[in-house]
Amino acid sequence: MLLNIVKHCILMLNTFQETDRRKMKLGEKKIIQSVHRAIEILTLFRTQDQTELSLTEISCLLSLNKSTVFHLISTLEQSNFVEKTSRSGKYRLGLALFSLGNIVGGQMDLRKQAIPFLKNIVEKFHQTVHLAILDQDQAFYIEKVKGTATIHTSSQVGKYKPLHCTAIGKVLMASLTEDSINRIIKEKGLPRFTPSTICEPEQLKKELLTIREQGYALDNTEIEPELFCVATPIRDHSGEVVAAISISGSLSRISISNSHIYVQELKKVSHEISLSLGYK
Repeated sequence: MLLNIVKHCILMLNTFQETDRRKMKLGEKKIIQSVHRAIEILTLFRTQDQTELSLTEISCLLSLNKSTVFHLISTLEQSNFVEKTSRSGKYRLGLALFSLGNIVGGQMDLRKQAIPFLKNIVEKFHQTVHLAILDQDQAFYIEKVKGTATIHTSSQVGKYKPLHCTAIGKVLMASLTEDSINRIIKEKGLPRFTPSTICEPEQLKKELLTIREQGYALDNTEIEPELFCVATPIRDHSGEVVAAISISGSLSRISISNSHIYVQELKKVSHEISLSLGYK
């Protein structure tokens, strides 16, 4: 049990650090120093051999005075991100990180469950297949299996794409409440990428309604010229949409005229993945 807790906590800390690095790369100059230092304290438990650290050890490792470290670690302790052991008086990672780590772990379990299915689709159709989740009001790609077809897609694992102009994004967006959809449209806008991009809110809402009813979405050159995509949702044990899969190909391979073939296959596969996640 303890080993699993540590593993999940380390996974969560990796996420914290990657998010921090990503923000730095984006050139954000305004960093809240106390938050940054708190993250540094948490990541110490990943970089050091021991799972417990004293106040003095943390202070020395981060070159911070004890008073600063004490206030930071006390705040983390109140939120159960760290806990003080009664035996040694040292600090270790708390169960709040285990809870958050379970969320990240669930996403990784999803990816692990989906990969064999994605590879089977690629073997059958030779087109590129994606797996994405909703994150920060965008489609976040957690897996991509490239097909043998020559068309290039700009999607990358670990990168984001807008919701309104991708099949996989529209499937995820269709699962949201009307209030959430309105907020995303207001905050993100509906930027145009190609002449086919949907840029009118009412037109998008109408399409999202159709997607909910039919259980799939299409992207007909809406984000990249000559690229056609089909996507279907993946549901968890509660029936909630937690991810989506898509297949992408050139218009010469996938189009409106033959999209029903891909829709049928993706619906079948996404249902099988959903069943593996406990959906009934």
